[in-house]
Amino acid sequence: MSETVATGNDLAYLRRALFEGRYNDAYDRAAGIRQTLRERTPARVLYAGACALFGLGHVLQAEEWVSEHGRASDFDASHMYLTGYVEIHRRRLDRALLSWTRIVQADPGETFADELIERLKRGEAEVLREVRDPSNFTRYVPLAPLDVASAPEKPRRTKRPRIRDAYRRLVLVLILLGLAGLGAVFLGTRLLELLRPDPYAGLLEELPRAPSGGTVTDPDRFEDEPPRFTYPDREAALDDYRNAREKIGAGLVNQARFLLGRLELSNASFEIKERARLLRDSIPTAPYSDFRDPISVRELVEEPYLYRGAQVLWTGTAENATRSEGVLRFDFRPGPEAGPVPDRRVIVLYSVDDARRSEQALDQVPEEGPIEVFGLLREEAGTGLVVRALRVTAP
Repeated sequence: MSETVATGNDLAYLRRALFEGRYNDAYDRAAGIRQTLRERTPARVLYAGACALFGLGHVLQAEEWVSEHGRASDFDASHMYLTGYVEIHRRRLDRALLSWTRIVQADPGETFADELIERLKRGEAEVLREVRDPSNFTRYVPLAPLDVASAPEKPRRTKRPRIRDAYRRLVLVLILLGLAGLGAVFLGTRLLELLRPDPYAGLLEELPRAPSGGTVTDPDRFEDEPPRFTYPDREAALDDYRNAREKIGAGLVNQARFLLGRLELSNASFEIKERARLLRDSIPTAPYSDFRDPISVRELVEEPYLYRGAQVLWTGTAENATRSEGVLRFDFRPGPEAGPVPDRRVIVLYSVDDARRSEQALDQVPEEGPIEVFGLLREEAGTGLVVRALRVTAP
């Protein structure tokens, strides 16, 4: 089965089956395509598979399809419709609302998302009642992204900000080195270090600013358990927001995540929490060569939610290592310098995107003895944490 077929005749079949309510047929076709094409499965096929599972009432099973669709679609608007529906079933309606709000912010012409926002504002109970019937999923997830005539899917691109500025600085350094000659090698090296662009320079200009609205709720007004963190007034909550924003601009990405996590679990209003989540989503991935904000295993194990998405740079040992389809998986044990650590499993997954280099790169990873892991906290898995490694080497 070719990818062209999968996005042509098969896509038309999937769309028709979903419209006709033949969810088993749609799922079987999508699963067959996915099994054949694997990582080359088009985003729209993954979208159809997730919708079929929604229609069958298998929302938990659909989460794997939704996650894979995000990677294939570069987390576009269609993906946010899927995640919004999943969040409703998790009874996290504030996150569903955030997904729809992002869709409208990216494209004000998205009337479907506008209608969902208004529907949720009219009453959360009605939304929760509607989704009890799996066949109602089309009220929250449009089938329009499956249109065969829609624009072809674009390959994912990696954002590289300020490449032109970096290039100009590099050219300047090379000119200086050429003029100075062989006797200025040391000077040239120093200039190269000084002129190396700061990866966080100018980032503050792009980050969302503190909201103009919003307030805080008096803890005494909470009928159930009060929030974990409380602010005496609106300005105190916004101080934490501004502080987090400044820390991102300074490359202190993990400290910023902690402050934003406090806001999300506080008595701050929805407007402030929503902006905090947008700011969290704007945190860039810090490069290994300029990582400034280490976090200990203990800190991450004790507060995985506050630090979710955190970057780590740890030294320890790899245990129970296994390899499967170009992915190295092992249990990470921190070294003695980490001090006492709560008894919680830390699982590391490491793969290389380029299949031609994956096995060669993985063969160089030590499976026993000291190991350095640079990566991102991805999720909590039962009693453990999962870290997706960006780099694994012997220290």
